[in-house]
Amino acid sequence: MYNTVTLDPNGIYDVYLRKSRADMELERIKKFDTLKQHEKFLKDRAKQLGIKIRKIYKEVVSGESIQERPEIQKILKNIETGEVDGILVVEVERLTRGDAKDQGVVAQAFKYSNTKIITLNKIYDPNSEEDEEYFEFGLFMSRREYKTINRRMQRGRLANVLEGKYCASEPPFGYKKVKIKYAKGFTLEIIPEEAEIVKQIFQKRADGMGHNIICNWLNTTDFKPKTSDVWTPSTIKGMLSNPIYLGKIRWNNNKQQKSLVNGQIIKTRKRGNKEDLIIVEGLHEAIIDQTLFDIVQKIEPRNTSTKHGTDLQNPLATLIKCADCGRTMQRRPYYEIKGQEPKLRRKYEVDKDKLRLCLREHKGEYSLRDIANELHISKSVVDHWFSATIDKFTIPYADKWEQLKNLLNITTTEFDKSIMTFEENIISPHEDTLICSKAHCTNIGSNLSIVEKEVINGLKEYATTQKELLSTYIPAEEEDNIMAISLSKDLEKYNKQLEKAYELVEQGIYTSKEFTERTKVIKDRIKNTEKELNKYQSKLNKNSIEKLLPKIEKVINSYNKVNSIEKKNKLLKSVISYIEYKKDKGGRGYENNFSIVIHPKF
Repeated sequence: MYNTVTLDPNGIYDVYLRKSRADMELERIKKFDTLKQHEKFLKDRAKQLGIKIRKIYKEVVSGESIQERPEIQKILKNIETGEVDGILVVEVERLTRGDAKDQGVVAQAFKYSNTKIITLNKIYDPNSEEDEEYFEFGLFMSRREYKTINRRMQRGRLANVLEGKYCASEPPFGYKKVKIKYAKGFTLEIIPEEAEIVKQIFQKRADGMGHNIICNWLNTTDFKPKTSDVWTPSTIKGMLSNPIYLGKIRWNNNKQQKSLVNGQIIKTRKRGNKEDLIIVEGLHEAIIDQTLFDIVQKIEPRNTSTKHGTDLQNPLATLIKCADCGRTMQRRPYYEIKGQEPKLRRKYEVDKDKLRLCLREHKGEYSLRDIANELHISKSVVDHWFSATIDKFTIPYADKWEQLKNLLNITTTEFDKSIMTFEENIISPHEDTLICSKAHCTNIGSNLSIVEKEVINGLKEYATTQKELLSTYIPAEEEDNIMAISLSKDLEKYNKQLEKAYELVEQGIYTSKEFTERTKVIKDRIKNTEKELNKYQSKLNKNSIEKLLPKIEKVINSYNKVNSIEKKNKLLKSVISYIEYKKDKGGRGYENNFSIVIHPKF
């Protein structure tokens, strides 16, 4: 016999909606919105019980565990704080289909907060022994049903693959996914324009062209890969080895693997075993013939990477993130080449615009080819000297400057000092660089040692600032949290205004004077807001910062005394969560023109 549960009519009640696998299959057949239907059912149920719904949470992502479902995470957070009196769901199975751990998290959250679960047929009181058993049994059966459905779906996919149907969610470049007429399942249909590009990719590779060169060529076209904005060498490699372009279907090439990292389940894809790999004739038409495909497969990579020791070489490994794309920045090493001449740099700046005008005025009837032949240099270099595009300009070779002057009858000595004078100190060509790993990312790299030094300086500055601020702070109050949120919103608004100002000056709407005046005001507001926000954040994180500061000081004091790169990396990781890196302009004079934001590890 069911327990009778009384609800507080003035209580707070939320709705949680989530589609099941069966709902999705039914939607495809009958063409209706499951969540909208369930929302109506639960509103009617609330009206029947005399309670009011505060908020409706709709889970639109598909995920097996709580970790992959943001809306249920919000629900559980509200439950744990005792914010709600009850949650309405069409059935308890909608709350989770995760493993025993997830089921335990959900059950305990409802039990210890005394939050009611209201379904279409019953109201569950988790503190009632009888209802608790019903609730836990419902979650257990939900998990079993999920496993059963999942096994059935996998068997169905495998059966479709063996029949030559296409079962992946995204079609490969060159094809579009289409429904098979008069039968269940999908196949692929050629997109003529993309198929022509696929043929060119295979042909270029067969002709000996490298993946990087093909990638650069593709990025000059109007075609983009299916799942990103730019082509990368790894995308090209994947295409060239994919038998889908032979009219075949490949299955089990990559398998999903789960691992537990810091208490969280992490999903990764790894290449499957050859024994599990399935390749069958597909129902779709081939783009590439077998002969061309085989030629490409036999080509060995030209520059296979060589492992230069297994010791860690980057003290900032996994810590530095690109501010533009979020990827982890990587170390790019340089290795000494025997017999390589040391690189020098010019001591004085060259007025490139003025020099170009001088060269063009004295060019006379000489063609660029004539000049290249006379000086015994590449025509492409001469093209750069006389190009109208400023950013392509290359300063003439120092050892060719006198010959060029004699050839073109240039008498001025205005440029001699700038072109011919070099600094005495040798610039080392072997400095390691920090770069973004994403192809065509606009974030410019920097010398690794310079960034490393700036990180240590940043830690010193953070420790000094926080010590001064903390000495004046009293314990945080609720108003401090409200102010921190408000200042964060103001800061976001000012940053958008600054970005808009840059757009307006580029479009010619702002004059240089107006732009300077406007951005000065905005930058002052940003600076003052950041300073004020830092105070409130420090108050709110007072205890955490007080514990962190001695660790930071220990890192600062011992960092330069440690010889091992690996130990330096561990020291930084003990106090830093991650570092954002940004650089817009590179070249001589801009070596230090980058910014970093250090996120401490509380």
